[in-house]
Amino acid sequence: MKIIPTKFKEKIPKGFSYPVGAELLSSAFSETPQFDLFTVRFWYQDEYWASSYTTKIKEKSSIKIIEVSYKNYRPHLSSSRDMIESGHYEPKWEIRVNSIPSEYAAIVKEQLISKVLPELSVLLRKSVEKPLQELQNWVVLFNPKNKEVAVCI
Repeated sequence: MKIIPTKFKEKIPKGFSYPVGAELLSSAFSETPQFDLFTVRFWYQDEYWASSYTTKIKEKSSIKIIEVSYKNYRPHLSSSRDMIESGHYEPKWEIRVNSIPSEYAAIVKEQLISKVLPELSVLLRKSVEKPLQELQNWVVLFNPKNKEVAVCI
């Protein structure tokens, strides 16, 4: 089986886990038309500011655990030739996986496998039926309060 290439994997602190790996994502998305265009990146937190992320964890607020994004920025007047030639303006499909507290890893993984990744796969297959915007995102959230994982469009 072909595996989606990993472009980056951030080291995570003790007590955190990645809910899925590249192999499971590859299996789930193998039938999508975007499969050969995907790359995956693994990040510790779902937002830039560590203090905000720490607050989310303490308050058991929803955590963005997976984000599938399509980017197709168009060159404009101030676009450099180097950026155009380097492929910056080529269409890109990326999967971002954020870590979660390890205590939730098993329940999150089970829900991802049983319902969320199949649902996301269907949405990705349907996305080619109409033109996409310059930037399109599909987000998977985990709510620690009710232990639910859901796709948000």
